Amino acid sequence: MTNITITNESLHDVTIVSNIFIDYYMSDANGEYVKTYLYLLRAVTTGEVLSVVSIADKLNYTERDVCRALKFWEKQGILSLAFRSDNSLETIRLLPITKPQNAAEIHTEPIAQPASAPAPVTTFQEPEKHAFTLDEMASFKTNTDVAEILFIAEQYLGKTLSNTDINTILYIYDGLKFPVELIEYLIEYCVTKDHKSMHYIEATALAWARDNITTVEQAKNNSDTYNKNCFAVLKAFGIKNRHPAPAEQEMITTWTNDYGFTLDIIVEACNRTIQAIHSPNFGYADRILVRWKEQGVHHLSDIQALDQQFQREKEQKKQQKKQTNSASPNSNNRFLNFEQRSYDFNELERELLKS
Repeated sequence: MTNITITNESLHDVTIVSNIFIDYYMSDANGEYVKTYLYLLRAVTTGEVLSVVSIADKLNYTERDVCRALKFWEKQGILSLAFRSDNSLETIRLLPITKPQNAAEIHTEPIAQPASAPAPVTTFQEPEKHAFTLDEMASFKTNTDVAEILFIAEQYLGKTLSNTDINTILYIYDGLKFPVELIEYLIEYCVTKDHKSMHYIEATALAWARDNITTVEQAKNNSDTYNKNCFAVLKAFGIKNRHPAPAEQEMITTWTNDYGFTLDIIVEACNRTIQAIHSPNFGYADRILVRWKEQGVHHLSDIQALDQQFQREKEQKKQQKKQTNSASPNSNNRFLNFEQRSYDFNELERELLKS
């Protein structure tokens, strides 16, 4: 292994970052949280006057992103937050950073690791949905994290949560083991897409769990990919100036998640749909993709191979038909091959006389 030498020629206008933060806190936080904390360190150094809005503008985040980052670092114990009576943020206090308890030692020298077999791929097992009793719900509500989630959910959904709603949120929290900030983003994400149904929120949570999404950053990346897929499908179908309908969204998700097709294969199915019936039709494209899935298609080259096989079989059938026709002595006599019809001429004459 070749070592890298690092030098620093910038001795002025610098922001000091704790090595403990780098060694023990940074690796477990997503990029948005790290950038927010680094920006706070810089603001302390320069004496900059901050607000949630100014931080969001500087980092190109939403205000909710900034608040999530601040709450995350507060729970990690490296800063504290103070609020005014109207719940607006008043003070951010950066605290001395100490090594977390039970933290593993950090090795600065590279350690050769023995070769090992790749970890087996685990299949997602959907946890059974537990029906929480009223006493269990009341017990959960004493947990500050759960109380915060329920409060945020009511704000986003614009209603008082029913026991069924609370049961679903507790399932996502306790059954799927989603962290608080991910559940908050989950609800925000669904509501911004005009889906306030708790069934839709639960279905989205299960889809994220299947994709092993455990952080807000991963969820955002997944959303970006999903939006890219939707746009590509609509473009292939020639559909403009609208978003996919819920049923269309569900079908696109099926193509990518359940069938496991890449975007280029899905677009090819859409193109063939237009070529075949000259109009966008998600059901027709789905039938194409189902057939390709059954035929073991994984790459565009697999489709090309199937096309070539189809042409060969078509040519063989054509040759066989030609050989069969040539073997029949009357095969070229169009008159003899014509299906003979019997007519009642007396009846025909009577019909003509009536007209």
